[in-house]
Amino acid sequence: MAACGSAAPPPTPLPRPSPSPLPTVPRPALDPATPQATGVVALQTPGVQVTHQVRPGETLGSIAQQYYRDANRWQVIYEANRNVLTSPDAVQPGMRLVIPPLPAQ
Repeated sequence: MAACGSAAPPPTPLPRPSPSPLPTVPRPALDPATPQATGVVALQTPGVQVTHQVRPGETLGSIAQQYYRDANRWQVIYEANRNVLTSPDAVQPGMRLVIPPLPAQ
């Protein structure tokens, strides 16, 4: 029988493993980012009119945000595209919309 109050001896500490460098994996070169590949569109340049092809899920507000940094400017795009839009909610993927320049401020 074991004596009362005696505890087992503490475990022997193991040596810490030395860190080894992680292997590196070569990566292929990345193609330069294009607006079409990244989905990011440059801001509208004053005085220049561009055409935008609507992607799934986009609204006039989201398009205005991309070009004007202000989703509330959607009316400008709507007015410029009244010939193809019957209402502000009629935006469909694949449509080509004119993005007019904002007047100089």
